[in-house]
Amino acid sequence: LFTSLRAHGELTSGPVSEQVYVHSKCLIVDDRVAIVGSSNLNDRSMCGDRDSEIAVKVTEPLHCTPTQMDGDHFAAAEFAHSLRLKLWRDHLGMVPLGDQRQLDYAELYADTLQRSEFKDGGGVQWWDDDLSDPVCNDVWQLIRGTATNNTHVLEGAFDERPWNEMSHLVLARKGLGLSKGSVARQESDVMSTDALLRERDNVERAKVAQSEGLVEGGSEKQSKRGLRSNESVRQVLREGNVRGRLVLFPHQFLHKEELNPDIATRLLIGKNLFL
Repeated sequence: LFTSLRAHGELTSGPVSEQVYVHSKCLIVDDRVAIVGSSNLNDRSMCGDRDSEIAVKVTEPLHCTPTQMDGDHFAAAEFAHSLRLKLWRDHLGMVPLGDQRQLDYAELYADTLQRSEFKDGGGVQWWDDDLSDPVCNDVWQLIRGTATNNTHVLEGAFDERPWNEMSHLVLARKGLGLSKGSVARQESDVMSTDALLRERDNVERAKVAQSEGLVEGGSEKQSKRGLRSNESVRQVLREGNVRGRLVLFPHQFLHKEELNPDIATRLLIGKNLFL
């Protein structure tokens, strides 16, 4: 299961959304080993003669926490186990229901924390679940279900079409609702992939007809025809019950776009830069 993170909130202009880029690297193995640092799994980080990197490995063989692994008793390392739980709870939007201090904080910052809220007698209650066993079916169904729902709701609220249907850059530039207001439209107003690609091929990108609202004065500008209103976006978010920031990784995003640099660029810069 490949996932990523996407946040949403409110600015003075209305609801907005942004993808969360985590630059640091974290690897947790069997709740016993944790590696946290800056290095990537590629030549630039691993060869030792290019980028400078730093990382720490924590094992803690003498500090164990009794837990479960796939339903069986298991002795986990205290740091690795607690780090995984903290990260998973944050990504899934969980706050322990019995922790009054965290509940008070969550209630104060409910909108910005993007937690799933349930009104009960005027108060805010937050969801919690047992994530101690990282490989049991219940936990993975919870993770997959949360990521799937968040993905569908956020794409429906902010994007013109699902990310996996954005096969080319021209579709992504027009249809991604990131770092700006929603570009989601009524279904009848969404231009088909074939039609948009034909438009790209027939007209230079910098001179796309203003009547289509794609470009004005050499810069991209979203068409206002059929866009969701701010209140419509808020309604989608309220009814969709987004929890945390976890979304499915769009593995088909730009799958038909040629992303390799042209021959002249590769000859000028050298192929090692692209490894």
